[in-house]
Amino acid sequence: MLNEIGRGVHGKVKLAQHVDTRSFVAIKIIDKHKKKRHYSLLRASSSSSSSFNDQHNHFQDQHDQSIRREMLILQKCHHPNIIQLLEIIDDPQCRKLYMVLEYTEGGAISWRDEQDRPVLSKKDSKRMFKDVVNGLDYLHDLGIIHRDIKPANLLLTKDQVVKISDFGTSFDAARDDPKSLMETVGTPAFFAPELCRASAIPPTRSMDVWSLGVTLYCFLFGVCPFMAPTEYELFELIPTMLLTLPSSCGAALKDLLHALLTKDPSHRITLKQVQVHPWVQDDCDDDDDDNQDDLPIPQYPSPIYYAPKQPPTSLLSSIPSHQSPPPPASLSTTTSASPPTPQVKPSLAERLRTTMARWIRRKPVAAAKPSPKKKEFGKLRPLSCFSDMSY
Repeated sequence: MLNEIGRGVHGKVKLAQHVDTRSFVAIKIIDKHKKKRHYSLLRASSSSSSSFNDQHNHFQDQHDQSIRREMLILQKCHHPNIIQLLEIIDDPQCRKLYMVLEYTEGGAISWRDEQDRPVLSKKDSKRMFKDVVNGLDYLHDLGIIHRDIKPANLLLTKDQVVKISDFGTSFDAARDDPKSLMETVGTPAFFAPELCRASAIPPTRSMDVWSLGVTLYCFLFGVCPFMAPTEYELFELIPTMLLTLPSSCGAALKDLLHALLTKDPSHRITLKQVQVHPWVQDDCDDDDDDNQDDLPIPQYPSPIYYAPKQPPTSLLSSIPSHQSPPPPASLSTTTSASPPTPQVKPSLAERLRTTMARWIRRKPVAAAKPSPKKKEFGKLRPLSCFSDMSY
């Protein structure tokens, strides 16, 4: 082993070189008995320590299942756009498990600079996007849902070929329970709308299509399409906010992004349709999208890029916006009225802060005062109580 090249949730990744062939590989080192930190363990009582043991066992089971799931998925995947598993070294006497993977010299895709500006050309973005689509379509044909498609999990080889990696949170239809798809795993900024709201219907592989659309948006513009200060606000924003695109986008690119980022998963474009989309099929090297305005836009059987007309109500929608109503128009027309000042709707954080301040300032209802009674100097006691007194 040479040096450390990465670190993830389950362990570290080190660069190694084969002794005979001198080829480089990446070795993922995983602790099979990973412990969850619990700083209040020393202060725990006997009952709380038993509950901690149950939580630790549950965490350990999830950790083991995640490792086993990733190994089983990689063993069955053989595709040029999927990271290749070369060998597994698992000694029962050893605490560590070693996964030998192919080495990608380019590392994770770099898609923005320190000022959140895109660093990829549209030509490179399209080429990388095609690789991800091909690899993702192969996974879906095997019944595998990745569930965490994002630029950080897309690795580049020295030939600039994209490899999909990190299958620790993936779903395998041949082994996993479909109800597990309702669990929110992955990166919140890449969550599909169906993951942001509770639903009795488990999500499908269309969640990968949404994440693919967010990834393409990041490649092209250097930012995520939906952003918020907190995860709570982000979960409210993704299912309801309409997608906005710069005017420089061509018609074909706009159609593709709207199709990928459709709120309704049943109307979202499929990967088979993405592969034959005009923007994907066009191999023009020019970064200007103006020459793509004449490309034929496919007609889909149902609307694919409209947000829900009536988004589900939530707690935030019930909070009133503290805006004073506009004053009534004056009946007198002798003076020229100045143009009305546009009212800016307060942000979600301001609305929550105003509501909480109103609740804090609210005084409790004063209790009714008891009616005045005559002052009592003492109660009369029976004479028997004085029988045992001695004078």
